[in-house]
Amino acid sequence: KPNVMLPHAVHQTALQEDCNSCHNLFPQTEGAIMEMKAAGALKKMQVMKQCQGCHKEMAKAGQKTGPVKCDECHKE
Repeated sequence: KPNVMLPHAVHQTALQEDCNSCHNLFPQTEGAIMEMKAAGALKKMQVMKQCQGCHKEMAKAGQKTGPVKCDECHKE
């Protein structure tokens, strides 16, 4: 599947700039996820599960949120 293009500004706004919502898993540097994957520092699908989990939690709370299906994030 193609890499996910994350709309960073949308996430910052939605999470009210709580950077640790995502960056508790990886550092705030460009390319950090790819570097950690290459080094074996992230488990398979660890980032995806964090993203899906957050989106599902927000949906349960009745908040507008992002997609949870594979092809909704992994787009050509």
